[in-house]
Amino acid sequence: MKIKKRIACLIAACLLAISAACTGSGNKPATETISRYIESDITPPIEGQFYSFLTPEGVIACYSQGLGEFYESSDGGNSWSQKPGPGANSDRFAGVIAAALIGSDKLIAFHPSEGMLIIDPDGQAEHFPIEAMDEALAKGEWVMVSFLAAPTENRLVVAYTIGGFMQQVQSAAPVAGGSTQTSISAASGSGQSSGGSEGPGEPQRQQMQAPVDMDSKAGIYDLSSGALICDLSTGELVSNMFPDFMTGAASDGEYIYLLGASGNIYAYGITDGIQESKWNIGEDGSQRGAGAIGMFNRQTNSLVYSNGGLYAATQNGDIVYTGRGIDTKKAIQSESYSTGIPQNSVSALFASGEAIIVSMSSQNSNRLYRYEWDENAIVDKSKILTVWSLEENAFVRAAIAELRKSSPEAIIRYETALGEASAQMASDAIKALNTRLLSGQGPDVIVLDGLSLSSYEGKGLLADLSSLVGTSGVYDSLLSPFKRDGKLYCMPMQFLMPMFVGSEGTLGRAEDLDSLIGIVESGNSKPPAPEPGTPFSGIASQDRPELYFNTFDELIGLLWMASSPSIIAENAIDSDALAKYLEAVKAISTKYALAEPLTEFGEMRIGFSDGGNVQMVPGSLMRYISQQSNYAAFRAGNLQLLHMVMDRDGSDASLFPGLSKGAWEPSTIVGISSDAENKEFAAQLINSMLSTQVQEIAYGIGLPVTKDAIASQIALINERMAGAGRNSFSIDADGLISQLKEPSIADAVLFDMIRPTIQKCCEGTLSVPEAVKELEQNAKNYLAERS
Repeated sequence: MKIKKRIACLIAACLLAISAACTGSGNKPATETISRYIESDITPPIEGQFYSFLTPEGVIACYSQGLGEFYESSDGGNSWSQKPGPGANSDRFAGVIAAALIGSDKLIAFHPSEGMLIIDPDGQAEHFPIEAMDEALAKGEWVMVSFLAAPTENRLVVAYTIGGFMQQVQSAAPVAGGSTQTSISAASGSGQSSGGSEGPGEPQRQQMQAPVDMDSKAGIYDLSSGALICDLSTGELVSNMFPDFMTGAASDGEYIYLLGASGNIYAYGITDGIQESKWNIGEDGSQRGAGAIGMFNRQTNSLVYSNGGLYAATQNGDIVYTGRGIDTKKAIQSESYSTGIPQNSVSALFASGEAIIVSMSSQNSNRLYRYEWDENAIVDKSKILTVWSLEENAFVRAAIAELRKSSPEAIIRYETALGEASAQMASDAIKALNTRLLSGQGPDVIVLDGLSLSSYEGKGLLADLSSLVGTSGVYDSLLSPFKRDGKLYCMPMQFLMPMFVGSEGTLGRAEDLDSLIGIVESGNSKPPAPEPGTPFSGIASQDRPELYFNTFDELIGLLWMASSPSIIAENAIDSDALAKYLEAVKAISTKYALAEPLTEFGEMRIGFSDGGNVQMVPGSLMRYISQQSNYAAFRAGNLQLLHMVMDRDGSDASLFPGLSKGAWEPSTIVGISSDAENKEFAAQLINSMLSTQVQEIAYGIGLPVTKDAIASQIALINERMAGAGRNSFSIDADGLISQLKEPSIADAVLFDMIRPTIQKCCEGTLSVPEAVKELEQNAKNYLAERS
């Protein structure tokens, strides 16, 4: 069946189902049939990660890491047969970084010390020449392949990097992710050129920087990047091209199509290698997880030719159908299937007959899924659910995917008001939501992050969760502030703590915000610029500032989180508390010139990933880890990141001494609309959010609210540390969480309203009293409206 017909049927059927759900007469929930894809888990019995391919005969072939195991299935993954792989009797292929299938049973793979190899099923291997890579290896240079695919029987596509940023770990201090690594990283994160020409050209040279262990030897080196199409039979170069970071390659026999991380698809002539055209599959079309180089699970091929067009995997896990002259359409919507699990990325995509096969790769394992079109799929009309949030939330997507596993007959739609393509402001999005709720046409489940809770709690817009959701495993200190006269209208699924880290015995010097300001003002000013090529080298203790923030927003955000419960109470501003907040922000900002334009070093950003989404390490944390400050202060939302900073010798942690003792920030706050027709199923989603399977994954946007998940995350960290011979993570998490008292509710509209005035105060345009007056005037009407 053609893809256009499938998508049209799917859209029409979904609209019919939603309409029926909204206009039902209250009778017993019924089922109906619609046309949709049905997902089946067909993962072979391979522990850990594996490579997945489809042979020309239509057999699914899977090779374990190191190529020691080989599994194949000729019935679409329903059954598997196993035999030794080419690496079964040798550890020669243990270092293989990327692999592609040639014909039915041969592999072409890259080994960092041997270069490109063609590997036979019996383990015999011969060298495949690629001149630039071979010359670099002969000189002892570092070479890494970031993409490898064989889209036809005689064409090879390969992207590589020579040189770059290297680090040699010398101590037990952890690097980002909690494990020893030698790697490069940059904003483009590709190992391929993120710009440049789109046609033939020479390898480009550029500089990159990476996260570094504080005791590592490190340097910044020139690197060259290449992206090639080669003839597999002769090794001859067909084309030397520079699209953006490649995440997919496919062919229709006439052209080779390459998918880039920006969502561009490039068409190259299969014979001459000349670029014929380029088109974009949408603003949301970048490949998720394409930023890590050399990691086994990032050697992706998320593009396949089938049904006269191309299927491509996008950043959020959608599978779209596209082609030259073909409008891009969603075939598989991520919110309804396992492709939407945020900590995973697509590592393989191919088509077997009418089915689409997707390999999803996480940090430690793979899952293989088959998607088949069903004209008569069952949908339970009582399980049609709409979830709304102001911004994209990876945790919510994971919970939806978990619920979908147990409810395949459900349709769950996830709406994000401020997506990448959205031009509206937060205030406009919230007004639109309120209009829908008041008219009885609102979403079923609402993520209240960025919204004023007082505008929704106890005002008839939210249902009481008390009898719907199981909360026995949630920390009482996090749940009790949300109870209103024994009722629970909304609750947090995650939370952040304002943390203060320093050497053991020194944290007590900062008993409150005033004493902390005294410590900052008596210490050194802005840290000296690091030596060229050593941006992460330490500073002599006598030259270090006490506490440092890389940016103005980092400072004001942390202090607001630790102080806002004292500033905003009962939808009114406490002028004295606001003045103290402004004085503190101004003192620290002035000391470190944070209101001034950023320096080159101040703009440096470091990515951190624990297998989930990449997040930026706060500047204060980065400075402390690299021994460039004596204290760190940051919003702790990830235990692995907290472990990383506390692993600096002699470190201890406590809550940051803001104006509000025990302040904390709830995140992923959820509620159920009082007009939701299927509150019980909506509650199943919230219970899915509270499950250990969802809570124990670190998404970088908050710590888990359940005791079991906190313990599980710490256990997982220590398991990795033990395997690497590192020190275990020792922290009294229960003790810290028990100290949390006052929720600091992030109100996006209010903060956007007051930020310009805070900036003017720190720049000296307004005095503190003038800033207080302006803030009171600007926020007065809004606070009155939200009450």
